[in-house]
Amino acid sequence: MTPEQLLWMRQVGGDTLSLLQTVEDNGTVTASTTLGEHVLNSRRVRLTLVAEVADPGVNPLQSHASVNNPTPPPESLSYPKPEPQGWHRPPRRPKRR
Repeated sequence: MTPEQLLWMRQVGGDTLSLLQTVEDNGTVTASTTLGEHVLNSRRVRLTLVAEVADPGVNPLQSHASVNNPTPPPESLSYPKPEPQGWHRPPRRPKRR
């Protein structure tokens, strides 16, 4: 490694520790920092380091197990109630052309 690359790696290591410390101290879910910006093929590329909490809480399987054990929809999103007997929907108007 060149001295310049070694210096960059040390900076990234320090940024990594500060991101983890930010998540721990503030209780945030994510923290990020920009390591640098470069121009590649006339496009600006931003290199970002992100620390993200992977464990959502006390029961980490709760969010992953929802496919096997779906929760019922809230009352506002429940299926429409059946129409009363003897009531018919009025005919629809024809589309305008």
